[in-house]
Amino acid sequence: RGTLSDTDALKELTAVIKDYNKIGSLAFTINMLSNTTLSLKDILAIESTKLFNKIGKEWRFFLNRHTNSYMHLANELEKKLIDIIAYRSLIEESTYKEQGLLLYDVGCDIEKALLLISKARSLLCIDMQPSVEYDILEVLLSSMESFNTYRAKYKGGLSRKHIIEFLILDKQFPKSLHFISNDLLTKFKILPKTKQESLAAYELPIVEAQAILNSLDIETIMQKNENEVVNFQFDNILSKLSKLYIRCSDEFTKTYFSHYDE
Repeated sequence: RGTLSDTDALKELTAVIKDYNKIGSLAFTINMLSNTTLSLKDILAIESTKLFNKIGKEWRFFLNRHTNSYMHLANELEKKLIDIIAYRSLIEESTYKEQGLLLYDVGCDIEKALLLISKARSLLCIDMQPSVEYDILEVLLSSMESFNTYRAKYKGGLSRKHIIEFLILDKQFPKSLHFISNDLLTKFKILPKTKQESLAAYELPIVEAQAILNSLDIETIMQKNENEVVNFQFDNILSKLSKLYIRCSDEFTKTYFSHYDE
């Protein structure tokens, strides 16, 4: 009745991971990363190149293996995640800011914010059965390598309210939306083309986003009508924030990558 069978769901999930022709798939993204790494090999640390070659070799082997279960996919992706985190750390610790590290950091922040908003709209705005909700919330935190950090701050069990507070509003947690927004505004101030006397076009959306985040409190976010399955108020806030980050990305690209202002 319009729902995917387990076989079809696994097939679709596999395509999202392995299909090079599917825009946004993991394979598509890794292919883009491979091209970028090749273009920048002269400024990357030798260890970075060696590690990425290892990632590429293992990735090609993974693509050619038949996927027969969710567990197999999860185990393989966990291995890839560890390698990619290590590769990213090498890039961040061995590249001069003048060689583009600052632009890379800004791009990462925007991507992290958009991904977090997308996860929050999909997983935190919809009512679920308690038995399912706990598993979903655990997966959400684990996907951000934040499960233990959350448990260290909130000693009780997993709570949707606390997770929203933690991932969206927390000013001290580096992966929260509030922290990312503030971090972006700080980085914008040291970019070479920034005009100190006025805000750049790419700064304005994040200033607006930060103002929205500063005005929010967890009780307001959690309010919804009893008969509603979706928390439309929270979803609308996240939708507006997403549009602001996309606008920031577009303006940033015009300024630093398309010579729009020259």
